[in-house]
Amino acid sequence: MKKALVVLLILAVAGGVFAQTTVKVTGNVRTGLAIGFTDEDGDAGKAKVDYIQNKGENGMRADLGVQVRSGDENSPYGKFGADFTLRAREGALFGADTFSQNLNAPTANIFWQPSSLLWIQVGTGGGGGFGTLGGIDRNHDIVDTGGLKLKLTPIAGLTIGAQAYYGATGATKLFETVNYGFGAKYSLPILDVAANLRYLAENTADKTEKIRFGAGANIKALASMGLNALAADVNTYGFGTDNFFLGVGEKVGFSASGLSLTVKAQEYLWMGTGDKDVIPMLFQGEVSYQVSSLVKVGAEVRYIIGNKPSFNYRNASEIGGVDNVAAFSAKETAGLGVSPWVSFAVGPEVILGLNLQKDMSNGASGKTQTILIYTGVNLSY
Repeated sequence: MKKALVVLLILAVAGGVFAQTTVKVTGNVRTGLAIGFTDEDGDAGKAKVDYIQNKGENGMRADLGVQVRSGDENSPYGKFGADFTLRAREGALFGADTFSQNLNAPTANIFWQPSSLLWIQVGTGGGGGFGTLGGIDRNHDIVDTGGLKLKLTPIAGLTIGAQAYYGATGATKLFETVNYGFGAKYSLPILDVAANLRYLAENTADKTEKIRFGAGANIKALASMGLNALAADVNTYGFGTDNFFLGVGEKVGFSASGLSLTVKAQEYLWMGTGDKDVIPMLFQGEVSYQVSSLVKVGAEVRYIIGNKPSFNYRNASEIGGVDNVAAFSAKETAGLGVSPWVSFAVGPEVILGLNLQKDMSNGASGKTQTILIYTGVNLSY
C-alpha cells in the first residue's frame, strides 16, 4: 500500500510538472538591399549592390529557435528550461556560396532556477546583464558566452554572476585552457552600478593580456522627468601589454511622448609604451520619434577621431576592434557619418535609410565620400 502511494505521489508530481511545460518555436528572417556610391576612381567608385540585414552585417540571415520551459512562471521556485537556436545566412546576393553552406554552429543551453536567489546554466547564450552602463557599456561577455554560468541574488537589488568556459581562442584541445568571468550589478531607486572582470587563459589572441575589466554607474534620480540615462564608465583594452588603452565613456539619454534621444562619447587614453599622435574618440547622437503605431523615424550622427567610418549602412559601433586595440590608429584620422532612416511596422519591419560618410582626416583628398542607400526587412515569428 505504501509503495502504491509513493508511486501515485511521483506520478502526480511528474504530471504537474509536465502540465506546466511549454514549448515555443521562435525565429526571424532578416534581409534587404543596399546600393553604395563612392567618389573614388576605378572599381572603388562603382555602385555596390548587396543584401543588407543588420548593423555591421551583410547578407540574409534566418534564425530558428526552440524554447522549452517547465515550472510555474509566477513562482520563484523550480523553473527549468532549455533553448536551441540554429542560424543560417547567405553572405552576398551574387556570392558563390549557397545558403545551406553557411550554417552556423547551433547554440544550445539548459538552465535551472531552484529559487529566486540562484540561476544556473550550462551552454551558450542567455545570462548577461553586467554591461558597464556608460558610453562604452562593455560586458566583456560575462555570463554571455558558453560554459558553466550562474547568477546569485543574495539581497534585493544585488546580482552577482560567474562563469567558467573551456577552449580559449587558439586552443588546440577542448580542455587545454579555461577562461573565467565575474560580474556584479547593484540597483537602487536612484542609481545603478555595475562591474565585470574577465580572466583570459594563455591561448588568447594576445597571450600577454590576462585581464579585462570594466565598471560604471548610471544615475536614475531624474528618470521620472524623462532623463533615463546619466552614466559614465571605464574599460580596459590590452591591460598588461605594451598596447594598453583605458576607455572612458559618457552617456545621456532622454525619452518622452514617443521621442527618444541618446548622446554618448568615448575617449581612449593611451597607457602603453611609446607615444600616440592622437587620442581615439567617438561622439555619437541618436534620435528617434514614434510618429504612429506603424511609422517611426530617426537619425544617427557619429564623429570619429582615430579611425574612419566603415562602408556599411551604419557606422561601426566601436572606434576600432573591441578586443584588438591595434585597430586604433596612431595617425590623425577622422570620419563623419550621418544616417537618417524611417521604419514601417507592416507585419515585418521595413526600414529605408541613407548613410552619408566623409573622411575628415588632415590632408585627406576630396575623393573621400560615401553615399549608401539601403532598405531592410526584418520578420520575426
